[in-house]
Amino acid sequence: MNIENIEVFPWNESFNTGLIEIDDQHKKLVELLNQLSSHLAYQFKLSSLDDVFNELTAYAEHHFKTEEAIWQKYFIDDDWYNIHKETHANFINDVLAIKANKQALLISEKKFRTLYDSTSDAVMLLDDKGFFDCNAATLKIFDCATSEEFYTKHPADLSPDKQPCGMDSQILANQNIAIAKDKGSLLFEWIFKRVSTGERRLPRLLLS
Repeated sequence: MNIENIEVFPWNESFNTGLIEIDDQHKKLVELLNQLSSHLAYQFKLSSLDDVFNELTAYAEHHFKTEEAIWQKYFIDDDWYNIHKETHANFINDVLAIKANKQALLISEKKFRTLYDSTSDAVMLLDDKGFFDCNAATLKIFDCATSEEFYTKHPADLSPDKQPCGMDSQILANQNIAIAKDKGSLLFEWIFKRVSTGERRLPRLLLS
């Protein structure tokens, strides 16, 4: 997946120190920080995000060792040297802490996906453009061969003209979708027709 790079920390020529090796390393660090920002902004897979964290941590450690070796020759007795060295250590610790939090999220995501795929209830996700994700139970209940086929449907496309309450399926479906968007989710019962047989079913649906 190609993502547009977001520059939250654009390079500025005023950052140049005049030391080619250090300046090149600074540019690389800026590039990696912006790459991390892009992955976070586009909610990229956590496994891919973990790779970016690893690369950023390893390169930062390499850069800091190079920079501190140069400083040690000229600023070893300067308080600024010790303060800046501590800043380097804090940067690494902060990156490792953020990475650890993302790893915890990855474990939570796997647990959620297991529950999502194993439940017998139809679970589907939608945005303003329509459905964009669903579990296996959804495909079975609606008699759709693939997720892509289901994504082309509107609930009313798979429903009788009216629901048991007497309301038009199209109108009631739109109301339920609006409620789900407003509240974050909505669990409800709904009469559907299977695509191949026209058989009517009453599953519980969770819109989120």
